[in-house]
Amino acid sequence: MSYETKARTRFSRPRNERPTLRISSSSSSSSSSSSSSLSSSPPETVIGELVQSFSGCLDSMERGIDLDTLLEACRCYEKNLIAMGQSGSARDVGQNIQKVEQSRMQAPIQYRKTLRSLLEYEKARGVRTPHGAALRDPSAAMGLLWLRRALSFQYRFNLSLIEEPHVPAIDAAMEAYRLEGEPFHSWPLQQVFKLAFRASIPDRSRVLADQWGEFQGKLDDYQEAVVLQQLKILIEIWEQVRDKELPIRLD
Repeated sequence: MSYETKARTRFSRPRNERPTLRISSSSSSSSSSSSSSLSSSPPETVIGELVQSFSGCLDSMERGIDLDTLLEACRCYEKNLIAMGQSGSARDVGQNIQKVEQSRMQAPIQYRKTLRSLLEYEKARGVRTPHGAALRDPSAAMGLLWLRRALSFQYRFNLSLIEEPHVPAIDAAMEAYRLEGEPFHSWPLQQVFKLAFRASIPDRSRVLADQWGEFQGKLDDYQEAVVLQQLKILIEIWEQVRDKELPIRLD
């Protein structure tokens, strides 16, 4: 079963229903005192901040994804990558956010509110090159395309952390890159990304600890459960945002 199929099967819920964090109490005496229900007040974590940022996109789904909210969530993702030691990937995300912002400022004000309105404006003006082979660069469409690819990579990597705890994090990252990044990169750029991953992706326990926040050492069972649950929520949110409007056709 593919990563995406697993996610849709195990974590899916009706669209536009906001996911909530629920951690059940552990039966062991060592954790029972600290693992009472967190459904009303989950702890603040690095990954929790990212969940909160992207959850705001769900509020405007019926009217169209609010562009301010989406870009702010992507900035939070950029900060998350930096916290994870992925400075190169963070730089790419920042550059693509900038492409969207620059194109947005050149559009009439009535087309700046939602993702759909900005893309439809660019489509009407001819966002593709004269022969229709590629998107113009820079453009909001190009920036959003690469932001979507970055989130797709992170989606698959996060899903592996959840579903395949015995798979080394570097192997999960390389597989996610093979599926979501490698097909769109030249051979030299592929080597750059692979070297960067090998140099910066720590083991799974450290990845999860970094998503918890300023913490030295390994997470206990309760802390790891919180991080994994928040990763599941983030996957649900990304599925809704990704499938709603990012695949708009521009031809």
